[in-house]
Amino acid sequence: MMLHGKEKVLLVKLLYMNEKPATIALRKFQLLKNVRTGKGPLTVAGLIKLVQRFEGDESLEDGVKSGIPSLRQTLSTRITAEIETLASESATRTSSAQEGGRRLGLPPSSIRKILH
Repeated sequence: MMLHGKEKVLLVKLLYMNEKPATIALRKFQLLKNVRTGKGPLTVAGLIKLVQRFEGDESLEDGVKSGIPSLRQTLSTRITAEIETLASESATRTSSAQEGGRRLGLPPSSIRKILH
């Protein structure tokens, strides 16, 4: 189970609100999210690393990885500009990921992922 942004925030919040050991905060999170214990990367050590990272730079975002830059980094400004252009051209002031993808040569699913 990969933790997403809101789940990371909830987990750190549970730890700080309860002022109890990481094991108790982790167990409460597992009960709240209906996650079975012992499954996935959700461990006490992982929670402690997450808290240390939060205390270090006050962010829970994943760091930039080496290698090929992600679509989100390289195309987000182009996609945003294209979607705004589509919205301004439309009579209803709406845009579509499918039309934006057609104009940019990207699949609509990539457009949706980058915008959300």
